[in-house]
Amino acid sequence: MTDTTNQLGVEETSTATSSIDTSIQKLDINDQQQEIDLNDNINTSSSIDGQQQQNVEHEQQQQQQQQQQSSNTVPMPTTASTVVTNEISSITNQNDIHNILNTQTEILAKQYETNTALQHFNDYSAQKYAQVSHDFEKHTKMLKEMKRDLEYIFKKTRTLQSLLNDKFPNINVAQTTHLVEDD
Repeated sequence: MTDTTNQLGVEETSTATSSIDTSIQKLDINDQQQEIDLNDNINTSSSIDGQQQQNVEHEQQQQQQQQQQSSNTVPMPTTASTVVTNEISSITNQNDIHNILNTQTEILAKQYETNTALQHFNDYSAQKYAQVSHDFEKHTKMLKEMKRDLEYIFKKTRTLQSLLNDKFPNINVAQTTHLVEDD
């Protein structure tokens, strides 16, 4: 019975090893296909500017280094997650990724410019507010003084009117009442 169990274990191990080997071969074929596609894209597109060319060359170097590292290391057993990750990464188009990164860089530059402009505007606004608030305080103080002066003048005129009415009752001096509301 132990012999059959050992034989079943050996068969399962050899089946698992062969499936791992086929998965690794598939991954190597995908990597080679990506490199061929990348080389074809580089050869066919003559409108790639210098920076994009450098980025593509940099990616090729990274891929070669990864391949060398993977060939030097002991093959790790592939799991479903690594296979799915590798398949998804093989689906993505490098040119699309470069376009997205360039767009994000442009947006970031515009954001920095906008932040700088807003900072200058805030500084200018703070400076003008300091000037205007000082002027506003002076004008408010002057208006309060004028109100006090006018109240004093109206009080004096009312007293003079009442004295004239008392002294000369025949002459009817029109008494005007001025209501001054306090704020």
